[in-house]
Formats: sequence, structure tokens, C-alpha cells
Amino acid sequence: MLSESAEYQSDGSLRNRSVYISNSKGDRFEEISRDANDSVISKNVRLFDENNNPKELATYNAEGSLMAKMVFTYDVYGRMIEMAFCSGQFGNTFVAAPQEGEFTVLSDAAKKERLEASPCFEGYLAGRVLFKYNGKGKVTEQAEYLGDGSLVGRKVSTVDSQGNGGVLAEYDANGTLQSREFYLREFDSQMNWIKNVISKWSIKSGKYEPIEVVYRTITYH
Repeated sequence: MLSESAEYQSDGSLRNRSVYISNSKGDRFEEISRDANDSVISKNVRLFDENNNPKELATYNAEGSLMAKMVFTYDVYGRMIEMAFCSGQFGNTFVAAPQEGEFTVLSDAAKKERLEASPCFEGYLAGRVLFKYNGKGKVTEQAEYLGDGSLVGRKVSTVDSQGNGGVLAEYDANGTLQSREFYLREFDSQMNWIKNVISKWSIKSGKYEPIEVVYRTITYH
């Protein structure tokens, strides 16, 4: 299937246009952007798995070289467990974690091993985010890593047994607490939340202090 959209200048002349192409199975989608002279600017390619979950999102330049790509991995329940960020440019994939502030370039054997373990298939692994879930399918931990495998930080979420409130804590690579937020929700008779209060832990006062209150009005028909 093919469709197209276009943008025009104020004088009515063509600025650029995008052509959208999807295959009959619906698991591949392309967006090709062209300028007013019909020259390719960039191309985005989206791939989906058998459950219609996004599997890859890649962007290529006019020459067809990879600029950036995201790769998504799911568990047997269809929950995303990994999101990998890939770069077409030379990145820190081939650089070992810093030792006393200095980086070490990996050997050829180590480069090959890292490429084979990378989910990118093309380009260099720039970073990845791993997710963990509880029995109810809620995200309990989100850990971010650089391409060299070193930990950047973690977000840990805990929810009370009723699901009315919870705590989101952020830690750095050393496990030191960076921030902690508490949220408390009020629900209507249909068990949809209508008020959400977000409070942040204050080191100065030694208690949670409200930073945001969100109200929702839901009309049922």
C-alpha cells in the first residue's frame, strides 16, 4: 500500500513530500522524505513482529547509511524487556569502561564479541534500557546502560497493594539515591483515577512535598 503527504511554501511551491509504503503483511513500513527536486532526504523503516509490536525503527540518510536505530525486545507476555539504541556512527561500543578517567580501545577479538552480542545487527550499540515487571505486569525497574555495558542508573518503582500510590526512586551507577517521588491517586466509581498528587522527597525538610496535582474529568455515556 502506498500513500503520500506534502508540505508547501507560502507561495504554493513544494517544500518537501513524504511517501509511505507498507507491505501486504503489515509488518514493514517505510517513510521516504524527498525535497522539492525529488531528491531523497531520509528514510525511516519500521518493522513489526507477529503480534504487531514495534520491533525496529531505523533512520537512514540520503546515501542509505544508517543514522540511528531502536530495537525492541519482548517477553512471552508481550511486555517490552529491552530497548536498544544503535548508531551508524562510531560510538562507545568499541571503548571499554573508563579506568581512572581513561578509556581503553578494545582489541579486535573483543570488538567481534561485542558486535555478535549486540542487538543492532547493523551500526554500533550506543546504549540500552532493560525493564523488569511484577506479577501484575507493572514496570518495577528500569536500568539504563551505555554501549560498553556500564550502568548509567536505575529507576525503581514500588506500588502499594491497592494500587492507589507508589514510590519512584532514581539511583546512579553506584547505587546512590538521586531522587525519590511519591504519587497518590484518587479513583471514581469506575476505578479510573481522577486525581493524582505527585510529591518529591526533600532532603531539607525530611519529608515529601507536593510538586504537581493533576485532575481528570471523565464522562461516561
